[in-house]
Amino acid sequence: MPAISGIDWADEWNDVRIADRDSGELLEERRFAADEQGISDLIAVLLEHEVEDAAIERPDGLLVGRLLAAGVRVLAIHPNQVKAARDRFRAAAGKSDRFDAFVLCELARTDRHRFPALASCSDETLALRALVRTRENLVELRVGLANQLRAQLQTFWPGAKDIFADIDSPIALAFLARYPSPEDACGLGPKRLAGFLHRHAYCGRRSPEQLLQRLRSAPLAAISELEREARRDAVIALLAVLGPTVEQISQLTSQIAGAVRSHPDGPIFLAFFRDPKSTITAAGLLNGLLPCGLVYMALSASLAVPSSAQAVGLMYIFGLGTVPMMAAITLLKSRMAFLRTNHVRKLVPVIVFAFGCLFVLRGMNLGIPYLSPKVVVAQHEIRSCCHKH
Repeated sequence: MPAISGIDWADEWNDVRIADRDSGELLEERRFAADEQGISDLIAVLLEHEVEDAAIERPDGLLVGRLLAAGVRVLAIHPNQVKAARDRFRAAAGKSDRFDAFVLCELARTDRHRFPALASCSDETLALRALVRTRENLVELRVGLANQLRAQLQTFWPGAKDIFADIDSPIALAFLARYPSPEDACGLGPKRLAGFLHRHAYCGRRSPEQLLQRLRSAPLAAISELEREARRDAVIALLAVLGPTVEQISQLTSQIAGAVRSHPDGPIFLAFFRDPKSTITAAGLLNGLLPCGLVYMALSASLAVPSSAQAVGLMYIFGLGTVPMMAAITLLKSRMAFLRTNHVRKLVPVIVFAFGCLFVLRGMNLGIPYLSPKVVVAQHEIRSCCHKH
């Protein structure tokens, strides 16, 4: 008879519950070790009971790969969904691996139509996924290390934090490796800095004098010599980890580009890129090509003018009108660091949604002052000068 299974996985063991697909009658409940023998025995038991669906709280991993290779359909259920479903099957609070296997098994029996089944991926796709996820993890590590490095410099040498745009850029890392403290940069002048920038192929738009002005104009820290030396050692330690991390991210990016090109579906993926050498995805490209609501309004107005020259002039003037705000945001970017905090970023979708509702409300012509003003279209009577006789 067909059966279903729930598997609560862990690093050391896997709890498995097998039940009849129709009645829910328990067929077998066991714990298997998370070694080769235990996984082999687990799959053998599933095949023995003709298990069709196995629910588990993860979409990938060694066990999931072995289940797919054995021909078992895997239902990946998010842990939050399992957490929400526990109260359906218990009268008191509590959690155990055996109980979670029961919950997963029941979800596979009663709600399997709600959960997508995992499909076996090709070797090229699995390899590409491994590279991409590793790069994502390294990027997360890079961000954390860069924040720690920025915090250290803010405490005893703020100028070195602000001299270059990105603290984890190759030129910034090379500068800090050469000058990890204010004392190391005491003899740094325009000529020496120019030579340093030339050796490291600096392609920025600021001159050595401007960079030195950034470095020297920062406030000085009032800390003891012992603390300054300790923070210098901390900067060197962070650089020893951050530098190789940035280099490995760059290498993984190149490997991902090669893996995409060699993938059987590579031409389909690359068709969504603006440039095969770029990392701009289809979503980013399409998002960049979509005009905002104000652009649509300007385009609609340009269609109503009598001549093409006037339409071009209207759009040109509209574009000039956006220059002051765009320029102001660019110039004030360094003074608006508070906008990059996580709390403000979480408000961005809310603000976008609010503006969307405002535009819809204004278009409904409800007669609400300022929000949805009533637009009155004048009606003109056209009289014919021709009369029938």
